[in-house]
Amino acid sequence: VSRVPKHQRFVVTDDDITILKLIYEFRLLRRDQLSTLVNRHDKSVHRRLSKLLLGHYLTVIRLPQQKHIYHPR
Repeated sequence: VSRVPKHQRFVVTDDDITILKLIYEFRLLRRDQLSTLVNRHDKSVHRRLSKLLLGHYLTVIRLPQQKHIYHPR
């Protein structure tokens, strides 16, 4: 049995649920839009989005010369 080190564990928080609901509701959102909607600093939203991406809760659309756009899987 492989154990995931404590610093690598990911627990979905109430704030993550709020982020996921907003992305589902709007279908596509940029990080700056999410930051405004949840009233959190852009860097903290970025960290949570990164964890949600690694946990396969979200996927990202990367377009050349544009900001990343997040949407539900």
